[in-house]
Amino acid sequence: MKIIYNKYRNYILLNKNIIISGVFAFFGGAIFTQLYSQYNSNNLANSVSTLLIEYAIYIPSLHSYFIEVTELGI
Repeated sequence: MKIIYNKYRNYILLNKNIIISGVFAFFGGAIFTQLYSQYNSNNLANSVSTLLIEYAIYIPSLHSYFIEVTELGI
């Protein structure tokens, strides 16, 4: 098992970072959708705004986790 882990270590760490970033983006988007729907009833604007917020959370967090893993060698 250790041989497999050492062989695919970078892929495992990248997938872990993708999952963590996705979870943060999902919950951030859900919170934003609830708050935005209280102020505006336009569903299209809500969907587009939520996608922008989710990507604004997902991409930087994935980038920071990836940099952390590659530079620190975690």
